[in-house]
Amino acid sequence: MKTLTRTFKSNTSSSLKLELETKNIGTEIIGWEKSESQLEIYLKDMTSDEEIPFEEIIKTSYDEKENLLSIKLNENDKYQKSKIKIKLFVPKITDLKAEFENGPLTLMNLQGTQIIKSQNSPLAMTKIKGEIDIEIKNGPINIKQCEAEVKLKSQNSPVSYRELNGLLVIDTDNGPINMTNCSGKLKVQSKNGPIKIIQSNLNEVDINSENGSIYYEFNKLEEGNFNFNNKRGKIQLIIPEDLPYDILAKNLHGTIRVSLKEEYEHDKTTGTQQVRMFKLNGKVKINLSNEYGSIVIAPNPLKFQDGHYFNFGDIWSNVSESIPEVNRQEIKESLNKARDAIGNINIPEIEKKIKSTLENVEQVLDRELNSQKQKEIFNKIKTKFDDLIRNANLKPDEEEDKSRPLSDLEHDREVSRLKILQLLQDGNISVEEAEKLLKATE
Repeated sequence: MKTLTRTFKSNTSSSLKLELETKNIGTEIIGWEKSESQLEIYLKDMTSDEEIPFEEIIKTSYDEKENLLSIKLNENDKYQKSKIKIKLFVPKITDLKAEFENGPLTLMNLQGTQIIKSQNSPLAMTKIKGEIDIEIKNGPINIKQCEAEVKLKSQNSPVSYRELNGLLVIDTDNGPINMTNCSGKLKVQSKNGPIKIIQSNLNEVDINSENGSIYYEFNKLEEGNFNFNNKRGKIQLIIPEDLPYDILAKNLHGTIRVSLKEEYEHDKTTGTQQVRMFKLNGKVKINLSNEYGSIVIAPNPLKFQDGHYFNFGDIWSNVSESIPEVNRQEIKESLNKARDAIGNINIPEIEKKIKSTLENVEQVLDRELNSQKQKEIFNKIKTKFDDLIRNANLKPDEEEDKSRPLSDLEHDREVSRLKILQLLQDGNISVEEAEKLLKATE
């Protein structure tokens, strides 16, 4: 088997206009410092030394006056196009107009306007500056390290953004959205897909979702405007301690759970639940609305040394209604201290630390409440911690046997359990679903 290659060069200029149309071909477009362009064609798995008419497979033309380079695949049944790969080097400043079908496309190190229509084709973009306009069906999108105005319309396509800066507009149907460490402004219209945004440095966000969860982690921020709207799915916000927020949350048919340290107003008198919270100068404006899903507003999730998370505040959210209002603040402070104490321990040490924490909580309850009420509340809190121990597959009153390595089956079970807990933490599954999945791993 051989790989035959052919290289075509064109004396283009900077600020190139590039038109590209291909099917069933893997294509890379790379910006370089030269003003000329170079097209490399690879024909893989050839069994003979026959002369290949590359000019019949790929047709190229260059209009010097317009500085326009056109490349198009010609239909040729003699060769399987799935074995053809194109690598194109162009001036870094290039405007691209491309149509792709059934073949991956990769763009790197370009400046200008990139207009792409794609079907059944994975799309990857790295270090792009300028404007990006994408219309894609049935193919994953991975965009990273770009400074651009990005407009995306997708269907049945997972979307991943990492380290983007600019105006980001997403209109997606039937696909998850994952974003990490992005800054600028974001506008999302989403149907039938979860949205997860972490390490966010965005200062203006407008997310509208239907039939999908929204998970958003704030970073340190001085001011900004944020709107989260959902119809059928959970909204979960992670709020750092020093965020100067002004939060208004409304829920028509679902619950609102808050596990921040600060006090808040919770109005349940009307048909729509409403929570109002204000901290410091309130320059980070946050509005949330939901119809058929919960709203959760929580502090930074507790991160163990192995990288797994546990949201300690959920325990408070579940038991706070049972505690008389006059006693809530001191008990809440005790739980917050417990949360801080647990933060730096390994999972195998959790049970021992939890027992110590429960003893401290029991002492507070015993001092502040009558014995019968204290017992009821303490048992609810203890149940939540017991669930944590059980779900983490820890055996009470039994030290870890470090001398015996885990078998492959045990290791797979442990990994599966931790993944289930992460799905529960992210709001992708309910508590009931998590319990069923955990039982299935036993």
